[in-house]
Amino acid sequence: IPMTSTTDKECVLKCIVMGLFPNAAYLHHSGQYKSIRGDVPLKVHPTSVLYTEKLPSYLLYNEINHTKHIYMRDVTAVDPVWLQVLAPHFYEKKRVERHIF
Repeated sequence: IPMTSTTDKECVLKCIVMGLFPNAAYLHHSGQYKSIRGDVPLKVHPTSVLYTEKLPSYLLYNEINHTKHIYMRDVTAVDPVWLQVLAPHFYEKKRVERHIF
């Protein structure tokens, strides 16, 4: 298998989506993140660089930390359409579209 590298941000993010697709969250209209499957309330961990930034509509996380709240760690913003395209076996079209707009 030939190894290649890229500086294409979209390509790298799509690879992350393909590996972490079950760990997706959306920004609920209440201002709190919720898991796409299950609507579990989630928060961005205070050590994350996204903690003080404008909150993206959708993100993926690598791990969660259970304390008084459930915190997402190692987060990155993603395009919600990628979830349906790259993991159609996991996300129903209706479920993703419900949160897009």
